[in-house]
Amino acid sequence: MTAMSEDIGRSSETAGIAALLEQVSRIVQAMCFADGMHPVQWSALRYFSKAGANARTVSGLANYQGTTLPPASRTVAALVKKGYLEAIVDPRDRRSRRIDLTEEGRTLIGRDPIHALEQAIADLPAERRQALTDSLEAILAQLGERGTGRMSRSA
Repeated sequence: MTAMSEDIGRSSETAGIAALLEQVSRIVQAMCFADGMHPVQWSALRYFSKAGANARTVSGLANYQGTTLPPASRTVAALVKKGYLEAIVDPRDRRSRRIDLTEEGRTLIGRDPIHALEQAIADLPAERRQALTDSLEAILAQLGERGTGRMSRSA
């Protein structure tokens, strides 16, 4: 096999993997239009359900989602209006608001459409889950270094 045919084969393989990732992403995004929610709202609800008390702020969400304060603020406002989040004034700094899930928000997160993806991953053998984790972390790190995303894996 020549170097050129190896490059073409590698290019075809990586394009196929990228297409699979795109397809999984599209399916997950489509699933996240459930319960009158948008994918970014589900992401915010997940974030606030798992983040520590000091990180449950609009700026914490913006950092996690790799966005700026205005869109994160709009997402929080929409979820407050829907009754899934509440903004609590920080008694130590009255300018600051901590965001918490309401009882309705906690109930809704139990029906999170991402659970279907979690189950599909859980059904993989342990060594394949670890390989998937390692690969996705490496891809996220590379994309982050290229300035194409700021999302952090941890909340």
